[in-house]
Amino acid sequence: MSPVIQGRVLGGSTVVNSAIMWRLPEDVWAGWDREFGLGRDLPLEQLHQRWDLIERELSVAPTPQEVWGENNRLLGIGGRALGVRTAPMRRAVAACRGSARCQSGCPFGAKQSMALTYLPYAEGRGAVLLTGARAHQAVMRGDRAEGVEGTFATGSPFVLRAGKAVIVAASAIQTPGLLQRSGVRSSHLGRHFQAHPGTAMVGVFDQPRLIRTDEAIGKPMDAGEDLAGARGEEQIGDESETPLEVRHVPSLGYEADHGAPAAVPNRSLGVSPEVDGPRRHVAGSGHLPDPSPSHAR
Repeated sequence: MSPVIQGRVLGGSTVVNSAIMWRLPEDVWAGWDREFGLGRDLPLEQLHQRWDLIERELSVAPTPQEVWGENNRLLGIGGRALGVRTAPMRRAVAACRGSARCQSGCPFGAKQSMALTYLPYAEGRGAVLLTGARAHQAVMRGDRAEGVEGTFATGSPFVLRAGKAVIVAASAIQTPGLLQRSGVRSSHLGRHFQAHPGTAMVGVFDQPRLIRTDEAIGKPMDAGEDLAGARGEEQIGDESETPLEVRHVPSLGYEADHGAPAAVPNRSLGVSPEVDGPRRHVAGSGHLPDPSPSHAR
């Protein structure tokens, strides 16, 4: 069982993630087409056309070298020594200063989260945004959703009626529970969950791996290989937010919390995520009137 951290802010997890933008690998799409027949409804060529548009609107581009930091320069050296392809991550940012505060919210507004992009765009065209409002379930009439029931942070209930449709976009984690509380029944509900579980690795270097220029301490680079065409493993370069992340690392977290931060600059934290199979399921939020924390199994 793995806990999943999500953002409870306007803009959701896009406010507290690393702004890394991956396109669906073509071999994964091909597997979905073979197993589920999705190719007809999700033609790959049309997906790429939509992704092109989204990337333009969100300023997606490779991370510029000036904000890599020493950590990722070392990763590049290691990749070349091992004969492994390395390249900067493609991220949704504008004028990134490399402050490495992505996961606690960019202090400079460089990360192109939904709070800075599509939500203001929608609001400018008539959308009404409600914050501090938790949706409990859809209001159903037969097999059609006609509204949403929930509560505000104050405890007051609300009911919203839909003019045309109800769009459920509560992430792969929260959506199954919301649908179940709404009366939707299916043997597939909460099943077939896929993610990219990762293993954290800490390297200790002879020299500091953080070289500050202005606020820059290094944004992500990736080093990876396609294994037999199956996209087996990709390693994401160090993107440690020192005050936030090192406290979770054995020994290093103790040093940081007990007045010994001098060793921190020589440590580098990386993650090696892998493509997961569609055999997991989401459990924990489907049976309660008030959503509880969800987990992926």
